[in-house]
Amino acid sequence: AMPLLRQSLEIDPEFVPAWIGLGINYSNLVSMKFMPPAEAYPEVVAAARRAIEIDPTNADGYALMAFAEDSVSGNYPSAMRYYRQALELDPVNVRARNGLAVLLRNLGYLDKAIVMLEDLIENDPLNTAVYFNLGLTRVTANDLAGAAATFDKTLSISSEQLLARVWRALTELLSGNPQAFLEQFEQIGRDTENDLFLYIGQATALPLLEDEAGGAAALARLEEGWGRPFAYVIATIHAGQSRPDEAFRWLDLALEYNGPAALALARVDPMLESLRGDERWQSLLEAAGLSDAQVQAIPVMD
Repeated sequence: AMPLLRQSLEIDPEFVPAWIGLGINYSNLVSMKFMPPAEAYPEVVAAARRAIEIDPTNADGYALMAFAEDSVSGNYPSAMRYYRQALELDPVNVRARNGLAVLLRNLGYLDKAIVMLEDLIENDPLNTAVYFNLGLTRVTANDLAGAAATFDKTLSISSEQLLARVWRALTELLSGNPQAFLEQFEQIGRDTENDLFLYIGQATALPLLEDEAGGAAALARLEEGWGRPFAYVIATIHAGQSRPDEAFRWLDLALEYNGPAALALARVDPMLESLRGDERWQSLLEAAGLSDAQVQAIPVMD
């Protein structure tokens, strides 16, 4: 997509949809762990600012800027301001309302996020990004059956949605079925021809299936081969297996490697439930801009 977007802008440097597309592409590279947030952030912001300069009434430009502040830099107060600007220009803008719902979820306003996402689906019933976000929000609200059904609906619309497959498998783990979780991760690994998913599945599930040695071996391979981009995932595995010191060490590494947005989901992630009573928890969240005090200071919009 990148060369085509660049070619569009060579033909017409003021073609706003191409600038928006370019920014979204860089954002997706971060989401899929193909690019560090620190490298992508200037590109996303530059694209969003150029779109806004060309057309100050374009809500997508402000929504893209909000997404950069939210999901790339972890500046949540700034993200909230940009989402507000986008929705003042276009109250039904799907990109802005979807992004705002994700931000509300990550801050802990789960009921608000679910209502907003359900409303979006009612008006845009084939939007797999919204379905995925609704499924993930239902996971954080401990509605595992609802989440599984939502991910199934996402995959019925587009079977290629990798993150929906990943989180669908995680609903099995959280529901107490590690064997189904492992089988689904192994299938994702075969389909993508990527051992990453095999090792995540084995490291997470094998200790629960009475194979401690197999789980430890898979975790060692995961840490060695994918530690930098997947530090947060590794932290969740340690947290789930009652190793809080290692979990916090890897969460600190996630912050160091990938910036505050690496911990965007931490406040509501059920995979980190075992850490929430630890005296280090609020300090960790504070470093990511997500402590109780910081969240309470962010003006929330509906």
